[in-house]
Amino acid sequence: MATTRKSDLGNLLLAGSRERFNAAVRKPREQYWKNCVREVHEEGEIGNYDTVGNLGPATVHNEESTIVYDKIEYNNRTSITNIVYEKGVKATLEAQRFDRYKFVVKQFGEPLVQKLNFKKERIVADAYNHAFTDTGADGVAIISDTHPLKNNATLYNDNLIVGELGVDTLKAGKMRFNHIYDQAGEFYGSRPTHLLIHPDKAFLAYELLNSALMAYSMNQTKNVLQDISPLKIIENPYLDYNVTTNVSPWFMLDKNIDEAGCVMQI
Repeated sequence: MATTRKSDLGNLLLAGSRERFNAAVRKPREQYWKNCVREVHEEGEIGNYDTVGNLGPATVHNEESTIVYDKIEYNNRTSITNIVYEKGVKATLEAQRFDRYKFVVKQFGEPLVQKLNFKKERIVADAYNHAFTDTGADGVAIISDTHPLKNNATLYNDNLIVGELGVDTLKAGKMRFNHIYDQAGEFYGSRPTHLLIHPDKAFLAYELLNSALMAYSMNQTKNVLQDISPLKIIENPYLDYNVTTNVSPWFMLDKNIDEAGCVMQI
């Protein structure tokens, strides 16, 4: 006849906790970070992301003239180091035995998984929140109007729009994509596809983009904001938001280009 000794209870509780944890992992709450990044799986400890100095323009060839060869040069390197984050939870045997409402054992499931997910959400959101001040590999802020080009000293890349979300700033943001260049100063070919905002800005964003007439205008002007480079809206509650001033950063993303955007290295 099978028996259970008191010394076995720890193993039984551990097994139950593991099952609860695994079930919570399989059914997580909505994860906002996945819509904001490009996942890259890196087997090594450090992943390197290089900007290549693009080739210059083609030139007229004259018979027997020497062809001008451009050297393939690496411009800037961004290195991301893989970091392991951890979170543990423990409870005494007595706490679990006398847990009439199963509150203690529940902590080994969804609350523990959520703490891990919260960390990932915050890491991704802060990559955007701090992009106006954090310095990139080219020596200027990640979002700046003076990104230098490796093989063109007369142009700069400008990915900064100053101002709250509105008709004029949306127009300016979309048009800014017409002036994004490769490292040789040639048109890069990027187009905005998504608008990343805090959920408290969702009503404003949908009113601006989806109304038949231009929102907040006294003139009967047709709203054409979505006729040119239509945007899909991504909401992320982990973006900075000032409840006093109702100010929050917003971002236009091009999610059609594989090498563009924020990277979540796994």
